[in-house]
Amino acid sequence: MPELKTMQLTALMDLLSHHTAEYTRMLTEGSETGQFDACKKIITELQEEIEFRKSTENGANELGNKESVIKDLDEPGTLTF
Repeated sequence: MPELKTMQLTALMDLLSHHTAEYTRMLTEGSETGQFDACKKIITELQEEIEFRKSTENGANELGNKESVIKDLDEPGTLTF
């Protein structure tokens, strides 16, 4: 689902919650295999997009921290602990 890439993280989380509830309902009440598989696929895609964003956010934060340390080393008297 390419439109997932343009959605806000909160909207992705809301969709994940909605589809997880729907998936759980289908498990307990029964459903056609096609509907069940489609819902499961959407949940997987949402989880993958959320995880991707978390990993790139963490990577950017780590890079920012490394750049900050390098800057501190380049400027005498600015290194703080």
